[in-house]
Amino acid sequence: RGNLYYSFNAGPAHVAVLHSYESCSSHPRQCQWLLRDLRSVDRHRTPWLIVATHTPFYHSNLAHRHESGLRSDLEDLLFEHRVDFLFAGHVHAYERTHPMHRNTLHENGIVHFVTGEGGSRQGHSKAWQPKPEWSAFRGFGFGRGRLQLHNATHAHWTWYWVRKNGTWIMDEADFVRRPHSVAETVR
Repeated sequence: RGNLYYSFNAGPAHVAVLHSYESCSSHPRQCQWLLRDLRSVDRHRTPWLIVATHTPFYHSNLAHRHESGLRSDLEDLLFEHRVDFLFAGHVHAYERTHPMHRNTLHENGIVHFVTGEGGSRQGHSKAWQPKPEWSAFRGFGFGRGRLQLHNATHAHWTWYWVRKNGTWIMDEADFVRRPHSVAETVR
């Protein structure tokens, strides 16, 4: 099938990239591969664990609701292996969650980012459900993000909105990685 899912190390991070449209029940190879990959991560060499996929596990936008079949298949596995961050796109908006698991705030949970603000012919996804408690920041426009992994325990995230007349920081957060969780502090 080619490289529809793969992983690599980048500095202090291990990154696993998944195919959003291959569920474990219909395509078990990806899930079997992911389990082997997560078990092989040396958290002393790569203390940060990041997963990327096209469709988000969580977001509060009204566009593309409940499209991630991988969430039901993989959320517990990613939580058990202490994934720190999950990046997705698909929804043409931006959202960052607090650490969470199973639709609930959880101090040992995963921080989810929806970074689909590149836009498309369809335009931005501007309609939102009432803001859930797990949603830390959300908005729409054109943007880009930067994740800085300073060392084995400290990271900083910045989300920039880009306009014709400049670029502005719209969201930023610091993260402190403890042995079993990521704690956040918002600036």
